[in-house]
Amino acid sequence: MRNSKISYLPLEILLLKKGRNKQYLREVVKISPSTISRISKNEVVSLDVLKRICDHFDVPIQDVVEFVRVDEDGNEIEREA
Repeated sequence: MRNSKISYLPLEILLLKKGRNKQYLREVVKISPSTISRISKNEVVSLDVLKRICDHFDVPIQDVVEFVRVDEDGNEIEREA
C-alpha cells in the first residue's frame, strides 16, 4: 500500500504569485486561525475550505493542495498532482 501526505505547497506558491499571505486568507476568504494553523502544518482541512480558496482565486484544486508520496518512515518519495 502506498502512503502519502498532504502538502499545501501549491497554495504557498499561489499566494506568492498573487502577492497575498495567510493573513489575507483569514481576513478576506474568512478562514479561521485554527484552519490556517492546520494548513501551515500540512494537516487535513475540510473540502469546503479548499473549495472556498479555489473559488476565491478561480483556480483548480491542484493549485491549492497536492499529495506527496512518502516511504514507511514518512520521507518524501515523489510528488503527485
